[in-house]
Amino acid sequence: MKTNAKKLFLLPVLLAALGLLPAGRALARTFTVLHNFTGNFEPSANSDGCDPVDNLILAGNILYGTASAGGTNNSGTVFKVNTDGTGFTDLYSFTGGNDGGNPMAGLILSGNTLYGTVENGGTNGFGAVFEINTDGTGFTNLYSFTGGNDGAKPVAGLVLSGNTLYGTVEKGGTNGFGAVFEINTDGTCFTNLYSFAGLDSNPNDGFYPMGGLVLSGVTLYGTASQGGSMSFGTVFAINTDGTGYTNIYNFGGFTDGGNPQASLIISGNTLYGTASFGGLFFGGSVFAVNTDGSDFTSVYGFTGGSDGGNPEGSLILSGNTLYGTTASGGTNGLGAVFRVNTDTTGFTNLYSFTGANTFTGASDGSQPVAGLVLSGNTLYGTTEFGGNTDVNGSTTYGTLFGVNTDGSSYTNLYSFSTFTPDGDGAYPAAGLILSGNTIYGTCSAGGGTNFHGMVFAVNTDGTGYTNLHSFGGNLNGIYDGNTPLGGLLLSGNTLYGTTEFGGVGAGNLFALNTDDTGFTNFYSFAGGDDGGNPVAGLILSSNILYGTTIHGGYTDYGVVFAVSTNGTGLTSLHQFSVTSDGALPNAGLVLAGNILYGTAPGGGTNGEGTVFAVNPLSVAFTNVHNFAATGDGPLATYTNAEGAGPSGTLILAGNTLYGTAEYGGTSGYGAVFKMNTDGSGFTNLHSFTFRGTDGAHPLSGLILSGNTLYGTARQGGFYDVHGQSYGIVFAVNTDGSGFTNLYSFTGGSDGGNPVASLLLAGNTLYGTAEYGGTNGFGTVFSLSLGPIIRPQLVINQFGTNVVLSWAASATGFTLQSATNLKPPVAWNTVSPEPVIVSTSNVVTNAISGAWNFYRLIK
Repeated sequence: MKTNAKKLFLLPVLLAALGLLPAGRALARTFTVLHNFTGNFEPSANSDGCDPVDNLILAGNILYGTASAGGTNNSGTVFKVNTDGTGFTDLYSFTGGNDGGNPMAGLILSGNTLYGTVENGGTNGFGAVFEINTDGTGFTNLYSFTGGNDGAKPVAGLVLSGNTLYGTVEKGGTNGFGAVFEINTDGTCFTNLYSFAGLDSNPNDGFYPMGGLVLSGVTLYGTASQGGSMSFGTVFAINTDGTGYTNIYNFGGFTDGGNPQASLIISGNTLYGTASFGGLFFGGSVFAVNTDGSDFTSVYGFTGGSDGGNPEGSLILSGNTLYGTTASGGTNGLGAVFRVNTDTTGFTNLYSFTGANTFTGASDGSQPVAGLVLSGNTLYGTTEFGGNTDVNGSTTYGTLFGVNTDGSSYTNLYSFSTFTPDGDGAYPAAGLILSGNTIYGTCSAGGGTNFHGMVFAVNTDGTGYTNLHSFGGNLNGIYDGNTPLGGLLLSGNTLYGTTEFGGVGAGNLFALNTDDTGFTNFYSFAGGDDGGNPVAGLILSSNILYGTTIHGGYTDYGVVFAVSTNGTGLTSLHQFSVTSDGALPNAGLVLAGNILYGTAPGGGTNGEGTVFAVNPLSVAFTNVHNFAATGDGPLATYTNAEGAGPSGTLILAGNTLYGTAEYGGTSGYGAVFKMNTDGSGFTNLHSFTFRGTDGAHPLSGLILSGNTLYGTARQGGFYDVHGQSYGIVFAVNTDGSGFTNLYSFTGGSDGGNPVASLLLAGNTLYGTAEYGGTNGFGTVFSLSLGPIIRPQLVINQFGTNVVLSWAASATGFTLQSATNLKPPVAWNTVSPEPVIVSTSNVVTNAISGAWNFYRLIK
């Protein structure tokens, strides 16, 4: 539907009132951005647009749609094209000003008039509703959102009844969590029908609606991408007059799915939709539910493999058959078109996208995030990325395609224009390694004209940034690989690493000298018994490299492998089966004596992941620990004391393994755990809460120094005015005490959403943030660890007073307040100084007034 392919499934909480920000980070720690990635992805203005991300509509033989970027002013376009691919016309190029910019949703047609929404721009900069004639004349901004009670960021399409348009806004509204609205087709009588409450105001309400509405009688049905009683989104109903709001289904994130982002369709009393996350195999799902909330059915659960994964677009129904798209998965991992019967039978992958590849001649596109339109036996749709490649190997940005309902006769109707690349990388998603004063790492994208990632070096002081190798991704006869997501291994002067894709199709193992010479692709995975798609780094013992792949093996659920450093003698040490041993290992291994230890985020006896051990000499496999479920059976809920979905590399100290679980814990937002190598003594050291400065969803492994574990969580910490959080760096003692938020990312120049392990050198932590930075494509950072006592603010409200308490022993701190958290935050010392009403072990300060944020700072 919308957003780019590197999404994260966010569960942010807006800290909007009454000082809900605990102690701020102190100035004793020095955070430094060592490098800002520019990303190759600076779009050039082009008349046709680029990145189409939502459904087309069909009138006669003409398809109408929107492109979210590009156009004359690089703010998106409205276009039309004939069903045979001829007659492409840019009907309107948005300026990003009063007319709006970046349409993320499809259009609706009434007579000769098209209606739609733009996410940005408009008079107030928060998006708009517009109309335009089918011949490109008569463009009118019907309504500009203010970002207040009326809402902000409309990312979904509209529905029309008579002269009234109904729609949703993802943000804003009375509570800041999105709203349902109506407006007349002449722009009059705008009404906020319902404002979503968010977790703190109403834990059972949904929030952030990203899909459009469907109308039946006088009732509107829609989805909220997050929130609800299980925090994985909802299906809701509301009357067209704003009454009767009902949360008719709460997603649990397991077999039913989670995080629905698309509009629903209705047939009789049954609603059909897609969930981008969760499902039986965590690849998303197709679901059905009655309009009264009864008889919820998981029609199909995607594996993320050859069938597809992460459906973000809406469905279409023809007879008893549902058709749709997946943004990932398929044979090549780049998305698919599928069909499935409403009775859960007959699932078929009709088409798997190959992406843009000059060598193969493919020009079909990749990552379809929108739904389809059906005419006769032909399905029409869009891909957000991919398309033809020009003579320089630059990839075009999105396609329009057609494919028959039986999967035959795929046609690329139109490929959108190109970006202008440079040689820098984007989206560093792996940990760093250090040699002397030089840091080495990878970027999963960017890196030159082929956009397939890179290996870089940078000095610890931020100087000397060097692109050591740009991956070609099998373009122009180059078979070096595509998308390095794992960290590097250094042996002597040689760096070893993995690429998720490329080679003969299922990823590579490569070696590269630190002086930028001698790059070698020494093994290409075939995706069979040898494994496929390695996303983790390697470890070395003697001249043998050990690693994991998330796919391949006899059930395609991943492999543990061994291979010599010259690429010979690859051995599959274990092929995962999902049921008892685990599935989809996406982290590296740790070697203790003759035993390899690792994690699998899926599968196991409870379906919530495992810790495993493999003896590479005897090839004996042991399931050391199955993460437990809570509820009536397997896959019951992510909220369990142990955690669920371990995705980070383990660390070993003596006979104790330490690791992180992305989900679960007592609050469902992940956990830090330890256990003995024989599986005994499992202990949850910390459960993330996603509240205050605590983090959420740790994806990376830990590092150990003394009795302190250091790690990152990709969400939580600092919250901006839109309720978005950008992750933290944390520390916790090996006995579970002393959990500390060392740094909260703002998503600005410092970066955001760290997903990789840290590196400790002396008293300084080094790491990567996948997003943010000056250019939005991630950062390499350092964080010094100065001695500090971090008092915790305890906040309560008594009448009109906000009462803040902290330990009296924590001297030398100043209390500051701010009215909002929009960077740059304007922190001011509270004046007059609060009255101290207790001088024992707690200092209590009574402050009147609301809608402030507070912190303690040195």
